[in-house]
Amino acid sequence: MHARFFYAIGLGLFIALGTFCAPSVRRVPTILATVEAQDASSQDTSEQGTSEHDTTEQDTSEQDAPQRPEEETSEGEASLERRPVPNYDGREPAPTSPGEKAAWVPRVILYPAYLVAEYVIRQPLGFFVSRAEQVDAVNQVVRFFHFGDRDQYVLYPIFSLQNGFRPTIGARFAAKNEIAEDNKLFASFNIGGFRRGASILSVGLGDRQRIGDWDLALRTSYSRRDDGRFFGVGSENQNDTLARFDFDQINVALEAGYDIQDQGFARLTSGYRYQRFGTDLPDSQTSIPEALDQGIISRLPAGFEDGLSIHYTTLNLVLDSRPKRPASQTGVRLRLRSEADYDVRMPSESAWITYGGALSGFVDVSGVQHILGLTVSAAMIENINGEVPFTELLAPGGTGPLSGFIEGFLLGESEFVTTLEYNWPIWYWLDGTASFAVGNTFDSRFDGFELDRLRMSWGVGIAAVIERDHLFQFELGWGTDTFENGPNVESFRLAIGAHRDF
Repeated sequence: MHARFFYAIGLGLFIALGTFCAPSVRRVPTILATVEAQDASSQDTSEQGTSEHDTTEQDTSEQDAPQRPEEETSEGEASLERRPVPNYDGREPAPTSPGEKAAWVPRVILYPAYLVAEYVIRQPLGFFVSRAEQVDAVNQVVRFFHFGDRDQYVLYPIFSLQNGFRPTIGARFAAKNEIAEDNKLFASFNIGGFRRGASILSVGLGDRQRIGDWDLALRTSYSRRDDGRFFGVGSENQNDTLARFDFDQINVALEAGYDIQDQGFARLTSGYRYQRFGTDLPDSQTSIPEALDQGIISRLPAGFEDGLSIHYTTLNLVLDSRPKRPASQTGVRLRLRSEADYDVRMPSESAWITYGGALSGFVDVSGVQHILGLTVSAAMIENINGEVPFTELLAPGGTGPLSGFIEGFLLGESEFVTTLEYNWPIWYWLDGTASFAVGNTFDSRFDGFELDRLRMSWGVGIAAVIERDHLFQFELGWGTDTFENGPNVESFRLAIGAHRDF
């Protein structure tokens, strides 16, 4: 168990810190080349000064000076032996410091990560990026997807591929300034699965109006999927507790946001969400009721039988001291969130409040968006009446802070996560990212919280936010069991997608 423990920690540090530390190795050839150039320059200067002596003295010195030895090359030609570099200051070279010696240990250990980052990711990506810039590929692609007399319409593909879930493909349409100035009308459509027709279907429609620093939006969406995953609730979930379900969901939301002078935003959302759960699955998959009969789970999750019909009100506040790019990204960020929910069918029997926050500190180590960040986040659900439906519980996996876990693997009424991350620019709309996190979900009010019950999560990837509603990502992530059980890898997540977030 101890061997697996140190293996998991080493692998996490290997991936999360490899790209950060490895550039020191890459700079070694450049440093050596610079030193050789300086030596050659010093030699040329010395020889030039000698040639400026008096002609008579130069002739005499040439007659008296011994001839330099000559070496015969393989072709029989004579070549002069290079003289050693003079020691001008008369001092011995400075000894290697202990810190310089110690720095080679992580450099050697992380050298394989450097090879992957350099020759598998950076150089191939750099080649394609440079070629794209030469042919102006970005502007050509943008022009291809835009149309209209003022290029006010845009239609582009969206897709999502994630292990454990069915892939989807679709399209998104947007019309700018058609209804009014600074207005955007948008719609999206996704399909996937194709089991007895399209077993995954998602459609969305919305409108956003910008008025000064205010942003008003109306969003509606319908989704049907047959690849829901349930592993249980609490801190001890494992792969062998997996059960499946299908669901239909309708969501309508009205949103009002305010930009706080480029230093953050406040957003208030009020909406209605309906959700129905079922067992219409492929024959080879275990449904939630079947998992209960087989003893995989101890009881049906809250809300599975009756579904949801809830009204929710959410307040998000983000304060960020960092200026917009391309300025240095050193600073701090505070995120706060609260949400009040109740079931409209029985408000006195089912109601709860969710609240939490995250505090982050960032250091731009290069001044040009090479950003090292540390984030501490926590959240909890306060149950007022009844039980919280399982799809409304906190879920830090997927696109959350514990991104090495697939969506649905972690569910709980409280969560705590500490994340170390490093981001660096790849292109003007692409960022590389590496992260290492420790955390887990727990029962109400962090009941059962212990250090031995924390899990590790780490990952690397590429992400870009092209606009507020559109996200491209490529991410590889891993998640472990708790320290108490031995931090063996329990989850692997691969996510590739360009999708809308309704």
